[in-house]
Amino acid sequence: MKQRSNRKSKKKQKKASIGKEYIFICYFFVMIFVGMIGYMVYFHFNMSREFQNSAYNTRAKSAVEKVIRGEIRASGGEVLAETKVDSDGTETRKYPYDDLFAHVVGYTYQGGTGLESSQNYNLLTSDSFILDQIKWEFQDLKKKGDNIITTLDVDVQKALSSAIGDYKGAAVAIEADTGRVLAMVSKPDFDPNTVQKKYEKLSTDEDNSPLLNRATSGLYPPGSTFKIVTSLAYYRQYGEPNGFSYDCDGEITVDDHTIHCYKNETHGLQNFTELFANSCNAFLFLVGLTI
Repeated sequence: MKQRSNRKSKKKQKKASIGKEYIFICYFFVMIFVGMIGYMVYFHFNMSREFQNSAYNTRAKSAVEKVIRGEIRASGGEVLAETKVDSDGTETRKYPYDDLFAHVVGYTYQGGTGLESSQNYNLLTSDSFILDQIKWEFQDLKKKGDNIITTLDVDVQKALSSAIGDYKGAAVAIEADTGRVLAMVSKPDFDPNTVQKKYEKLSTDEDNSPLLNRATSGLYPPGSTFKIVTSLAYYRQYGEPNGFSYDCDGEITVDDHTIHCYKNETHGLQNFTELFANSCNAFLFLVGLTI
């Protein structure tokens, strides 16, 4: 009798053990399933637009066959990029301002750059009135892609471009209160209307690198702009520099390190404001040591 009861007890324990294993496996797969669903939801809301916007995504390429690329406009409504359709259906991307917005608006050739690239998904997505979309579908016509309204200001863009002139460099005008980019210029530039024809020449010009957007892709030391940070730190630590003066003789030496002012210019005896306005290297070097 004892042997039979022991056997029954062992069988029950074995069944209970197997049952726990099955429950563990079920919970494990349920957790995997929930995790996959969670990742799909996250991907849809946070990452899908990035993949859909990629120039290498075949979905974007197929959209070109169904949608006429939308316009890119300045804040005042001026058209910066548009697609012209000829009578035979040939589409040509046009840039009315030629080289003025070359880098910030970009182009569609070779995967695209600028707004043409970053806003590719939106430009090839049609949110037109549903009845219009149905009409175009029945007429076997392409849908009209959405337009992109930027914060760019044509007048400010012209002013920045004119200020840089023929020099190599870049300038960005930002509205401080909102962070809106009002203008972005990079020189040397190019005409996006002819970039496809001249791409080989433009892309191999190592001396000028006209296709490089120096405003967003150039790497530069902060230089004298960092003097603002140094001066602000001095203000916060010592308050108003009333009575502060420094006699600049064009250089300063500390521990065998000599710092020269720009072009060895001598500023002479000046107060804090005057030295800051003249971007005196020796003075700001001393201020940095002081704080």
